[in-house]
Amino acid sequence: MKKLFLASIAALFLATGAAHATDTLALACKGTIYEGYNPAAQRELTLGVVVNLANKTVRGLPYSSFLEEEPKITDISETEIVFGWHYLGRLDRFLGVINRVTGDLSAVWHTTKLEGTFGGRVTYDLKCRPTQRIF
Repeated sequence: MKKLFLASIAALFLATGAAHATDTLALACKGTIYEGYNPAAQRELTLGVVVNLANKTVRGLPYSSFLEEEPKITDISETEIVFGWHYLGRLDRFLGVINRVTGDLSAVWHTTKLEGTFGGRVTYDLKCRPTQRIF
């Protein structure tokens, strides 16, 4: 009876731990970033993105540090995670989609004020894959 009780507790612990392990998704992403409206003005980009399903946030994209809060996940389906942020006072918006099947991450940030300028646009075109914990 004692062994059965301990096995039940261990199973419950493992199930609870597994649920918490899936609350965040760490992605390694590589691709291009376009700054401005000229697609020829692009550069290569490698970065890590963290999708927090519990808090419904996406963290790690450059320029998201300029936002007043992290982009929020607005929709999750079998194939996509949609996230975004908007600020009506300046008409700023940050919109993105992660394809859960292909790993493609596409996002666009439009701003009316970027570090002392009168506005800008940043476009991300990335290919992401899940990372594994090293230790």
